[in-house]
Amino acid sequence: MATCANGHPVRDGAQFCGVCGADMQVVCAKGHRNASGTKFCETCGSTIRPPGSTDSLEEGTALLLTSGDLVADGSSSPEPTPFSTPPSVSVEAPAATTEIVPRPDANVVLARSAVKPMTSDVPERSASRGTKKKFIVGASVILALIVAGALVLAFLPHHPYHPRSGAATTKPTTTATTATTATTATVVLGAWSTPTLIDSSGQLDSVSCASTTFCMAVDTSGNILSYDGTAWATLDNTGNLLGTVSCVSSTDCETVGTGNFGGNVFAFDGSSWSSGDSIDPGYKLHSISCATSSFCVAGAAVNVFTYNGSSWSSALSIDPGNSSGEGLPSVSCPTSSFCAAVDAYGNAFVLNGSKWSGAQSLDSGVELTSVSCPTSTFCAAVDADGNGYTYDGTTWSSADAIDSGVGLTSVSCPTTTFCAAVDADGNVYTYDGTTWSPPQVIDTGGDLTSISCPSTTICVAVDSDGNEMVAN
Repeated sequence: MATCANGHPVRDGAQFCGVCGADMQVVCAKGHRNASGTKFCETCGSTIRPPGSTDSLEEGTALLLTSGDLVADGSSSPEPTPFSTPPSVSVEAPAATTEIVPRPDANVVLARSAVKPMTSDVPERSASRGTKKKFIVGASVILALIVAGALVLAFLPHHPYHPRSGAATTKPTTTATTATTATTATVVLGAWSTPTLIDSSGQLDSVSCASTTFCMAVDTSGNILSYDGTAWATLDNTGNLLGTVSCVSSTDCETVGTGNFGGNVFAFDGSSWSSGDSIDPGYKLHSISCATSSFCVAGAAVNVFTYNGSSWSSALSIDPGNSSGEGLPSVSCPTSSFCAAVDAYGNAFVLNGSKWSGAQSLDSGVELTSVSCPTSTFCAAVDADGNGYTYDGTTWSSADAIDSGVGLTSVSCPTTTFCAAVDADGNVYTYDGTTWSPPQVIDTGGDLTSISCPSTTICVAVDSDGNEMVAN
């Protein structure tokens, strides 16, 4: 009869005690207690006889155990001696796991071997490993796609924002700021030089600059002076009272005589001035403007004359109401098909194609002293009362009081967004396409008679005392 861990007798074949519920124990050949059903002693490795068996056991037929295995009393077994594996033991036997099981009495601890079939674990591992493999592969693919996308974006060329024509811009703040800046900006030229005397023999009436390094100026004594960007020199004397001068280039300039016995036109070919070409004998020529070397217009009292590159036309009356003979003080021709002229009674005239318009009154009774047109769709004119006017290709604006009480004498516009005008008190004003600036004194007490700006960064002005000033 076998006994349980607590010494109660248990019938053969039972695994648990019917009295206390403890595991039934068997005893090996050396007296070590083991759980029921154990074939080899868990302490010494010897073969355990089934209950009632009288077969003798051969020592050394136990499995090899490691040190530290627990026995019933909780002590560690001594280091076992290696034994040969008995023939009855199969090496491929299912692996066993050792579980520490507490007994009802706290002083006894047993080691119970629980055999777990290997086949039950195989499907779980396969499924687990397959799932993990799929997850790792999927994650790797996603990571590779993210990296590839980042590389593509990094190497793509970056293009600035360009809204399509007609499409609403997505940057209204920037657009509004730009518009406000353009409206309120004031163009200011660089520092002006101090007035420098270049003509002590007469009053300088007009200056024209074909470039930043070439200008011509004329005076009331018939003198013609040239400027090379650094210094002035007197080139010639025509013997005529000269009105205005116009230069297309450094090798092509024209000027007109405005004396009582004037009516002459003088031409410069780059080296010398010609003798006068009388196109209006006995009358004054007040103004001239050349768009090219083969197109010029000269203004007289009521008539205009046109040059075609080889000869001058006969007189064409465009201002028959100008009976006083004050004439057309200024004309401007940006092209061979467009010109604008102004008279001493506040009227403006436009040549558009081959026909001159009738008089358009801008400031009745007040002399329009100067006009300048960089294109056929923009002109600026000034008058003797300090007013400014602009032309948009169709109509003229109303008066803009830019120099109240002081007469504006000349205006020059190299572009549609930049003009400069001077007055009889030595002041200069600039225009930015929308507004005129406050006055800037460049010739204290001087009477500025003419200004010419070949670009938006350089202007040359002259006065009635023979002085010149340069803004650069």
